[in-house]
Amino acid sequence: MAKSLADEMVQNPQKSPEKLVEGNPDYAPVANASTLDPIIEEVVASHPQSIAAFRKGKTKAFSFLVGQVMKQTIGKADPATVNLLLHKKLDCKP
Repeated sequence: MAKSLADEMVQNPQKSPEKLVEGNPDYAPVANASTLDPIIEEVVASHPQSIAAFRKGKTKAFSFLVGQVMKQTIGKADPATVNLLLHKKLDCKP
C-alpha cells in the first residue's frame, strides 16, 4: 500500500497523503469482524500444523497465522483485531 500511495503522491502533488488515503477505499484498514472471521476460518483450516505448534507453546506459529491473515487481506487487516479474533477462535487469551 505504501508504494501505491507514494505513486499517487507523485501523480497528485497538490493533495496531502491524508487526503489521498481518505479518498481511496483501498487504503482503508479492515477491522470488521464479519469481514475477517471467514478469512481467519480459512487460515485456521488450512494450517492445522501451525495450530498444533501454537498449542504446544510455539508463539512463532501464532505469528505465522496472523501473517497468513495479513497476506490474504493484502496487508489491510488491522493487526490488533486479527490477534484478538484469532485468539478467540483458538480459545486462548491474548
